[in-house]
Amino acid sequence: MNYSEYEVNKTTRGACECFLAKHHYLSQQGNTFRSGYYWSLVHKDKLIGVVVFCTMSSQATARGCFDLATNEQHGFFEIGRFCIDPDYDTDGLAAWFLKESICHFCGEREVRALFAYADPAYETGEVYVDADFTCYGLTAKRRDFYAEQADGSFIKQNRGKTQGVNGEWRDRPRKLRFLLVYDEDLQTQWEDSRR
Repeated sequence: MNYSEYEVNKTTRGACECFLAKHHYLSQQGNTFRSGYYWSLVHKDKLIGVVVFCTMSSQATARGCFDLATNEQHGFFEIGRFCIDPDYDTDGLAAWFLKESICHFCGEREVRALFAYADPAYETGEVYVDADFTCYGLTAKRRDFYAEQADGSFIKQNRGKTQGVNGEWRDRPRKLRFLLVYDEDLQTQWEDSRR
């Protein structure tokens, strides 16, 4: 396919928020995304895709993947959000956009490794494989504490004590994890799910 009619550009958080609110399943569930570096896919002046690159959400991920101490974890990023308008997601356009935006991002930052995740309840993550990532199976089993509110509802408690707090532990959905390594000195401890 000829992609000459498409442009990959830097964009703003505001543009990403509007687009993701309309097209991304997590935004439709009320989930926000962390600040980062924003890139857009434009076709004939219409925004049709966004990708958000973020710093690592957990140092434990890089430690478990590469067995590196916290002070050795520079240059690691993750894809916080990736979305393309479903009307345009044909003939590999999503993978092309992802590759192009990564290329632009790597031109501005030192990127040693890039992580991405896909929730199997909503997507297969095939776009990451098409963009040269390797799939390393599912994330580890984890649980989150949800504190009970006065009205009987529950809110996820991200920090703080749980002992003596009314609430319940819930299983966290496991996600498919993908990795793209640029630093040849890095050796992953994870096992390639294709083996």
